Amino acid sequence: MSTYDTQLLTAELRAVTGFTAAEISDTDLSLIMEAALNEWLHYNPGLELTTSSTAITTVANQASYALPSDALWIKEVCWSPGQVGDEELATLYADIQMEAFDPEHPSELTIIYQKFHSYRRFFEGKWKVLNNKIWLIPQPAISGDKVAVYFAKALTIEDLNTIKHQAFAELCRAYLMHRRAMDLIRTSGFRAGSYQVSAAVGERMAKEAEMALTRARHRINNSYVAERTGAGKAVASE
Repeated sequence: MSTYDTQLLTAELRAVTGFTAAEISDTDLSLIMEAALNEWLHYNPGLELTTSSTAITTVANQASYALPSDALWIKEVCWSPGQVGDEELATLYADIQMEAFDPEHPSELTIIYQKFHSYRRFFEGKWKVLNNKIWLIPQPAISGDKVAVYFAKALTIEDLNTIKHQAFAELCRAYLMHRRAMDLIRTSGFRAGSYQVSAAVGERMAKEAEMALTRARHRINNSYVAERTGAGKAVASE
């Protein structure tokens, strides 16, 4: 099976930890998995880029636009306003390209590159999220432009892959261990005849749970290293 479902994950957690329904109920286990999923999504949400039909469609002189309906937060808004006419823009760019420089004086080429950088920054759009809306800066001058939005969205347990998302299962196990440790600590001191519950087992399990949480969180924060590219990140071997 390639993806998780709640029933599969419940069975896996009980098999790995050995905790029975008498020790932690199915209801509590479901709440523990939900809490673990919320922490997982803080670091590893689903990511989506709006399509042409769901992108922002600009309205002249309107700066604010609704967030995507299922967005947890916004990662990027591809806003690139045309602040001058296309022909004028092309002329400015061509003028910079045509500037001559002396090959024996590299500093002159550096100045040209700086002009290109300033050109890009001048015509670059900005955005911010305020009052639960996306604000485009500067506000659009024309209607009908499509502006893509890259955003984080929620996932369900059923969206997770059993191989790729093993770190999530580890996080659930650590949450489960911590909960069981707290139960043992709370019931310590109970005496029935010669039988007495000691806090030592719960305290030892709590320490193991904290270490397991730390390991799981490290994996979550650095998940899919082999699939990432860019400075300082590994690239999958070919």
